[in-house]
Order: sequence, then structure tokens, then C-alpha cells
Amino acid sequence: MRAWPRLPVNGGRWGFPANPLAAVVAGAAVLAWLVPLAGDLGISVMVGRLVVCGAFLISGAIAARRRPDVATGALMYAFAVLYAADAAAAETLVPWRWTVGILAVELWLPVLAALALGFPAGRVTGFASRAVVALACAVMLVAKPIVLLWAGPGAICATCPPAGNVFMTGPPPFDFAAFYELYSVAVHVVIGGVLVLLLVRFARSSRPARAAMASLLLPMAALAAKLLLDELYLRERLLYAADVFALITTPNTILFAAVPLGYLTAVSRASGRRAAVEQLIIEIEGSHGTELTAAIGRALRDPCLRIGYWAEQLGRYVSAQGEEIELPGPGAARAATVVHGGDGPLAVMLHDPALLSQPALLESVSAAARLALENERLRAEVRAQLAEVVRSRARIVEATDSERRRIERDLHDGAQQRLVSLRIALAMLKGAGGPGADHAELDELIAELDCHAVEAIGALRDLAHGIHPSLLADEGLEPALEALAQRAPVPVALGAMPGRRADPTIEIAAYYVCSEAIVNAAKHSGAGGVRVDVENGGRALTVRIRDDGCGGARIEAGSGLRGLQDRVEAVGGSLSISSDAGHGTTVTAVFPGGPRVAAR
Repeated sequence: MRAWPRLPVNGGRWGFPANPLAAVVAGAAVLAWLVPLAGDLGISVMVGRLVVCGAFLISGAIAARRRPDVATGALMYAFAVLYAADAAAAETLVPWRWTVGILAVELWLPVLAALALGFPAGRVTGFASRAVVALACAVMLVAKPIVLLWAGPGAICATCPPAGNVFMTGPPPFDFAAFYELYSVAVHVVIGGVLVLLLVRFARSSRPARAAMASLLLPMAALAAKLLLDELYLRERLLYAADVFALITTPNTILFAAVPLGYLTAVSRASGRRAAVEQLIIEIEGSHGTELTAAIGRALRDPCLRIGYWAEQLGRYVSAQGEEIELPGPGAARAATVVHGGDGPLAVMLHDPALLSQPALLESVSAAARLALENERLRAEVRAQLAEVVRSRARIVEATDSERRRIERDLHDGAQQRLVSLRIALAMLKGAGGPGADHAELDELIAELDCHAVEAIGALRDLAHGIHPSLLADEGLEPALEALAQRAPVPVALGAMPGRRADPTIEIAAYYVCSEAIVNAAKHSGAGGVRVDVENGGRALTVRIRDDGCGGARIEAGSGLRGLQDRVEAVGGSLSISSDAGHGTTVTAVFPGGPRVAAR
């Protein structure tokens, strides 16, 4: 399941300086709102609100500093501002303050749900979690305009001062008490959903996720349970009473303040864990293979950790045994962290996504294990190359057997059949040569025998050219390609030619690349023409075959191109394919080695 888009609210294009500015602005807004309410709220209530808001602001600044790519810090700032505004709903005598306060009542609920369900990854994932947060947002978007238009002080709480709602348009045209009852039920569902999802997530989480969630889960779950009990209790008593308000305020203040403190505890625990990890990783520098993976997994508390090593020549990540490793996509069950060296990537760690909330921990592990990973990368690359050589040899053997079968089939279906026909015709000629024979019929039969003989000779010559053209050995690559172009099944244009000989082994490989590419263009791409260019720059021989066919060819799609690649790599070269659909195919083979003799 894909996560919601990340919000670039903490750093964005402005980078880290936007974070302290946002914290200062949010803190100033909280003070500007709460301090004038000191006389109405009372010192104890105002101090409690300030403590909660301050804790969220401090934790938000730390969260934004550590994870500027997610919205955790911004959500904490938003919660502090909304929670401060909520304080005016029950006490203030100023109408516009009361109106803002009644608008902010429980408006922080979607923010708190997103914070709870987005920890520790920093973003809300999963259908159920997103559904609960979406429901909380929908409830507030529907309910708050109704409250602003038709809610008076007596409709919300019995102890509210008669300040009035500056937006109130008159008596509501419906039963406001029934509406508020429905609103309360929706709030129950949201709070209960958050509580259930937190407990289920903790029960199903891996060890790294539980370690990250432990310090924050308890206050979050306790707060959700307390808010749910408050709503259930107040559902039976729609109008707030002074004793009820006093009963719920103090415990809620403590639980609200415990949430950001739990986050700070998680952060400090991660920092302490990094120090222990650095000491532990020092001991694994002499390890390799599964021992190295197991040691790093213990350091990260992820027993399912996998490590892939970058194989430069193969252009992919491989395991310690040389097997290819596929990187996980967005929303997968595992996350990938690349470990870089001085010249590029060294390895990739496939770990629990919960560890993304501890980037400093991952960095410290990567730094301490970098030398060991570099050594293991070299071993893994050698194993991968050896495995590729074994697979290449197997393909070459298979291709050789296939080629032998093809030669046998060509001999049986071509030259052999024509020679058999020639024998039959000779027998007929022997019987027709007696006295009184028709010389005209004999001449016709002899002409037919001559035709069969010419066809048999041509078939054998074509077969011999297919095995090893004599022009290639005697005169070089250019004359051999000219002969190949004359008998090709599609028009072939010869462009740049080398003009000088290369090593015979290289010329043979280059010839067969051209021959196979031309046959593929005729059989599979529907090409109307092919162009062949050969360049011998001294250090390398480059062969390029372009066709104007349908394109879409891939080395992985068939054994023909795979066999070409094996043939080229067997002499130390490389083969690449460019074949976009509808734009033809270009086969490029680069062979090592300089010229053998001067130009002719």
C-alpha cells in the first residue's frame, strides 16, 4: 500500500532555516492566544495548556530537524496551535475569541490521529490508518461550518459564558442536539479506531518497530482511551457541567504532554542505541558473508536484514553468494538504504521500514561497517562474475549443440535431398540411353541433372559460408561483409568499414554478430533495410547494426541475442541493444584489441 504524498513543510526548498522560523511563529501564536485568557482560564489551566503546547513545539522542532522530509514536525506545530485555541471555548467572555475557540474544539483530532498512526515512519500508510485519518478530517469539515452558523453558548456547554457566536445566523433549522449526538458518535469512531490500530500495529510489528514505538505507544494509547471515555461519558450528558470539566481537564493535560515526551524518549533511546551500535560494528570488520549480515542485523535489531553488494561490471546488486537482488519498490514490506563509498554505491541494506525513522542510526551503522562491506562487495562481485561465467558457458554449450543440429538439418533437408534426386535422375538416364532413345528427352534430363548439381553445390557453399566463410580468413572482415550483404534476406547497406585487419578471433566474432543481427532483423522485426558500420579505432573494434523494423527487442527476451552476448563477451567484448518500439533496433558490439596489419 502506497503512502500519502510526503509534505515538504519542514524544510522544503528553503531547507532547515524554515524549521526554527515555523517553531517561533507557532510559539508566538500560542502565547499571544493563551496569555490574554489567563484571567478567564485560571493560572493552573493556562500553565497546563502552555506545558502541553511547549512540549509539542519542542518535539516538533526536533522531529523537523531529524526528518525534514516528512510532516511530523509540522503536525506537532499545528497541534500546539489548535490545542491552544481550543482553550477559549469554555471560559472567555470575548465573542470573537469564543467563536475561534468553539471552532478549534477537537479540531486537533485529525492532527493527533495522523501523528499517532504515522509514527515511526513519519507518514500514514495502510488503508485502515488512512481511512481513520480521512474520517476525522471529514467529520471536522462537515461539523465545523454547522457549528459556526448555528451554535450558541448554551448549545455546547452549560457553563459557557454568554459571549455569543459572531457568525451565528439564528436558531438552527434542525435539532442541534441530535446533530451534536451524531457528531459525538463520529468522534467515538475516530478515537476508537486510533486506539485499536495502535494496539494491532504494535502486536504485529517487528522488533525494530516495537523498539521505536514503545515509548510513544503507551501515552498515545492511554490518551486515546481517556478521550474515548470522556466522549462516552459526555454523550450521556450533552451539556458540560463544571464538575465534569474539572474532572477531565487535569488528567488530559498530563496525557497530552506525555505524547511529545514519549517522542523525545524515543529519540534519546535511538541516540543511545547508536553509541552501542558503533561499538558493536567495530567487532564485525573481520566478518564476511552471513556473519556480517547477521552482525549488522543484530545491531539494527532486524533479524530479517538482507544485504546486497554492488557489482560494477554487472550493473546490479548481488548477494554474498553472487545471486541477483531486486530492490523493493514504494510501499513494499522492506525498505532499502544504500551504503556509499568513495567511488559510488557499495551495498544496499534491505531492512524493516520502521528503521527509516532513525536515519542517524542507519548512518552510524553504515559508517562503522563500510570497510567490511567494501571487502565483502569485492568477494560478492567475484562470485557473481564466476556464476555468470558458468551460466555463459552453459549457454555456449547449448548454442553449440543447437548449431550442430541446425547443420545436420541443413545437410539433410538441403544438399542431401538434392544429391538423392541427382542419383535418381542418373538412374533414369542410364535406362533411357538404349537404341532408339529420344535425344531431345535425354538433353532435357541432362539439363535437369545439371540444375540439381548446381543447386547442391550452392547449398553446400552456403552451408560452408555459414560455418566459416573463406573470405573472412583470406581477405578480412570487409570483403566477408560485402559477400554477406549480397546474399542477405533484406537489403543491407555497408557504411563505414575498418579498412585494416583486426585479430582473427575478433573478426570472426564481429562477422557472426553482423550475420545474426541481419537474420534477426529479417525474421523478427519486419525491417525493410539494414545498415552496418564497423570502426577500428586501434584500441577497440566497434560494430553497429541498425534496422528500421518494429523495435522492441530485448536481450532477456530470446536466446538469439543472449547467444550473441555470450559470443561477444567470450572474447572480452560487450554487447548493447537499443530497441524502442516503433523506432527500429540498433545492436552495438565493442571488441578489445588493436589492428593486426596496416590498411590494404
